[in-house]
Amino acid sequence: MDSIVLSWRELLIAAIVILGVYVAEVLLLLRRGRRRGFGFLRRSAEVSPPSYAIAPLLEDIADLKRQIGELRAEIDSLRARPATEAPTPYASAIQMARSGGAPLEIASTCGISRGEAELISALYRKR
Repeated sequence: MDSIVLSWRELLIAAIVILGVYVAEVLLLLRRGRRRGFGFLRRSAEVSPPSYAIAPLLEDIADLKRQIGELRAEIDSLRARPATEAPTPYASAIQMARSGGAPLEIASTCGISRGEAELISALYRKR
């Protein structure tokens, strides 16, 4: 079986022919595009104003920006308020243990079990 052998000259000629065909196609496309007025070939001065379909979207964007501003103001006001949460039974038990309260007193005052009160007292009492 005979194999096909191409020399570098033949490959170079084939590459030049292919490149020439590609350049011709690009030039033909550009010429047709200018006549038809393709958007990507227009100059920036010829850009048309926003269409009627964009106006409602711009209004929606303005409304969303207003809502975001209101939400940010509300978040800032909530952050400025001091936390006035009622202490949990365990937080009260920890305070009592730190001040030296007995586990039975902590359990009865805070409404937690005696084992929990002893654990909290052991962990948080002053040494």
